[in-house]
Amino acid sequence: MRKIEDCCVGEMENFVTELTQVMSHNRIPGYRGQADGDWKILPGLLRENLAMTEFSDWTGLDAMQMMKFKQRSSGMLPYQPHSELEWKAQAAHRGLHTSFTAWSDSGLIALYYATEKTVDEKDGVVWRIMPGDGSLEIAQDHEGDPGRPVIYRPRFLDQSMENQRVSFMSHPIPEGGSEPLAFEDYFESSTNERMHLCRIRIPHYEKDELRKKLALLTVDARTIQPGLQGVCGQIREEIHTYTDSCEWVFDAA
Repeated sequence: MRKIEDCCVGEMENFVTELTQVMSHNRIPGYRGQADGDWKILPGLLRENLAMTEFSDWTGLDAMQMMKFKQRSSGMLPYQPHSELEWKAQAAHRGLHTSFTAWSDSGLIALYYATEKTVDEKDGVVWRIMPGDGSLEIAQDHEGDPGRPVIYRPRFLDQSMENQRVSFMSHPIPEGGSEPLAFEDYFESSTNERMHLCRIRIPHYEKDELRKKLALLTVDARTIQPGLQGVCGQIREEIHTYTDSCEWVFDAA
């Protein structure tokens, strides 16, 4: 059984050493930040309580949501998606619970999400996946459920997707209403694909300081979400990012 690499990082300098360079054109490390380190790598669709819906199987719930998204988003998207995966990428990025989880080519973007505050002060986590070959990434024109976890890169990126360096992991939809398998459990139980998975834990008491350092590197709400929503988020964050540690330079003068 494969093992997940585990480490704990509280300093920005140490976090940067955990970032990995691109290994080839189709072997790009991916990062996913989660504010609660106990959360499983499961897409929103498979976190739903199926018993509370009118559906007895995951496929029916997924199909209904995507049908409604296509109907109601007509004319709102700047282009017409050409495949089911492309539709799902656009829906997932806008908050619909699909079979996709969002990842980023940028470890700093993932760290931003990992350092979000939780009510009960949970440690965050940045997941890092390294493909051993090109089979983890799927072609843009692929149709339907790939049947295994794969990385999908959408054809069209709006400004927020571009800023977040977003990619998506497509998770297989379980048969019927069977229990979903989280990606980290799939990783440990399967040896079919060459890949490496690392869990970088972020202590909850370091989140504030890491957020301040990310802001210095221009990774903040305004970067993550362009437009007025990001501007307002940036203003809220700046309330807590003041410092008096530089006052000594004026006294020295």
